[in-house]
Amino acid sequence: MINYPKNIVEWWDLVNEHWDNLLLIMENYLPMNGYEDIEFNILSTTLREHIFRLRNTQDRELARYFTAAWAAAPDASFIHKISGWNVLCDLLAEEYILD
Repeated sequence: MINYPKNIVEWWDLVNEHWDNLLLIMENYLPMNGYEDIEFNILSTTLREHIFRLRNTQDRELARYFTAAWAAAPDASFIHKISGWNVLCDLLAEEYILD
């Protein structure tokens, strides 16, 4: 069972502890290697590189991509069996502590 993060340090610790699963979820539901977004065309980077940069700098914008992956995932019962899905939901539920 995952404990909800209680502060910003715990939020980022949870991200880092479960990064491989969180990244896999984003890779499955977001266009990680494409240049579909004009923002990334301008930056000449992939979404995957951008997400890694957000994680490495602890930029709260990373939560935007967690939300996008959550929204892009199908509304099906199997989704809750994906490793890290419960962590993703916990991070989103407690995103407010980043402010």
